[in-house]
Amino acid sequence: MVSIIVSYSSLLLLSTAVAYVIPNNDFIRLPLTRHTHLTKRAGSEGYKLYNADRTEYLTKIYIGTPPQEFQVSVDTGSADTWVPWSSCASNECPYARFDSSKSSTFQSMNLSFALTYGQGSIHGEYAKDKISLSPTSKLSISQTFGLTKSAKDIITQGVKMTSNGILGLGFPALTANSDTVEAYNPFVFQLAQENMISNPVFCISLNIGDGWSSELTIGGVDETRYKGEISYVPVEKNTNPKTQELDYTFWSVQLESIGVENGTKEQVKSNVILDTGTTLSYLTKTLVDRIVSDVTQEKLTFDLQNELYLVKCELKTSHKKILLDFKGAQLSIDLADLILPFDDQHCAFGITYNFDKKNSLVLGDSLLRSAFFVFDLGQKRVGMATAVNSESKVIAL
Repeated sequence: MVSIIVSYSSLLLLSTAVAYVIPNNDFIRLPLTRHTHLTKRAGSEGYKLYNADRTEYLTKIYIGTPPQEFQVSVDTGSADTWVPWSSCASNECPYARFDSSKSSTFQSMNLSFALTYGQGSIHGEYAKDKISLSPTSKLSISQTFGLTKSAKDIITQGVKMTSNGILGLGFPALTANSDTVEAYNPFVFQLAQENMISNPVFCISLNIGDGWSSELTIGGVDETRYKGEISYVPVEKNTNPKTQELDYTFWSVQLESIGVENGTKEQVKSNVILDTGTTLSYLTKTLVDRIVSDVTQEKLTFDLQNELYLVKCELKTSHKKILLDFKGAQLSIDLADLILPFDDQHCAFGITYNFDKKNSLVLGDSLLRSAFFVFDLGQKRVGMATAVNSESKVIAL
């Protein structure tokens, strides 16, 4: 199954953000709401990730005629877009549910889909209807999407699911039915296919500085969000778990090496997935052990229950840099971006390792928020640039 994010929270954060077109630039800007919670993710290649920074990024989409509003997670690590159906029980789908009987443009496909989580699962049916990014947006297309009839075991310990679905931004081969005759283009890919956007790109800016909101733009590049030049690196193919052939599935690039500034770089030469649906970042245990040792210059402290490296909070002001070298670009991460609140005495390090021993490498929000990223559908490349409000930098190689 495709990777999916499962989010838990005792509070639904209602976003007032509204999508709008930037005059003379011809792209859609979607402010993202940052929300804190506990998340768990399972991936199509078997990795299971536990996110302790407790953040996700939400936006609104509108489905049907007249439009019904849903607050969904923005996820580059999956491709299907889905929302709860009206037939989903309220204890499994506690927030807005799509009522197909109230949409004059709804089309049933009589095609089932299922997604498996690290804990729990969902299943439902595919359908077609109009999807847009605002109630009055002209970017409205007839789109295949999932309607969830069951979200078994997603609600646990009295804590409710925060996001009300997923906006999947991965490649078409990552959709749940990509190996069938009903294969389809995910939403942004379909916008490009129908020439509804002038530039087949979307951009992610997960800004963490004061005075700046996080943002998703579709159809163009917001030049106010970065400084300097954009450095592009090619998207790498991965093994499609359905066909066992190499294909474009995740937004993944090759990580050449990683290390602490003025220290020894560790060679990696492996694909890493850029995944906004995962809070932390995941490398191999060997790599993270060496990085944390170089950063702290102390014996490693590891919290087994939360599967996190614990470090001193004062490292946040050390201004040390973590260097990630890609094919054509270097991401220099200020250590402050990777020191996360944990408890009264400790902070957690924003990189840890995969515990299923499959060694899947993932750059989640703990690293992605440190730069401005361009996801180029047409040329199958990822652009990186220095965010205007960040101490981290992108350097062309």
